[in-house]
Amino acid sequence: SHRNAVARYASSKEIASILDVMQHSKSLNEAILKEKMVVDVGGGYGDLMYAVKRSMPAVGKCYCLDLPDVIDDAFLAMNEDSEKERLATLEPGDMFDPSTIPPCDLIVTKHVLCDFSDEDVVLALQSFR
Repeated sequence: SHRNAVARYASSKEIASILDVMQHSKSLNEAILKEKMVVDVGGGYGDLMYAVKRSMPAVGKCYCLDLPDVIDDAFLAMNEDSEKERLATLEPGDMFDPSTIPPCDLIVTKHVLCDFSDEDVVLALQSFR
């Protein structure tokens, strides 16, 4: 979709900055996240999780959670890229349904919550518990 294309473009410009902040953070660096599970909610095609795992290999399992149609498109775009399959798991789900969010130590959201009403953001955050 157009929305996903715009998000991928914006994300590609931000990923290096996000990784730099994480690597220099006292609470999100590789040593702290060693073997931790990370989920990018609304993560589109998984670009951020692939980059996190490439730059910080000690991080545990990385998931990209998005709506089933987005994940279907992400699998098609992956084009049997075995490196990406090894780096992160594409997970169909819904941020409003906690049963679809993989158990994890850290949830990342980027360009997602701003699209919803305050009430829906509260519901999403409650499902992240």
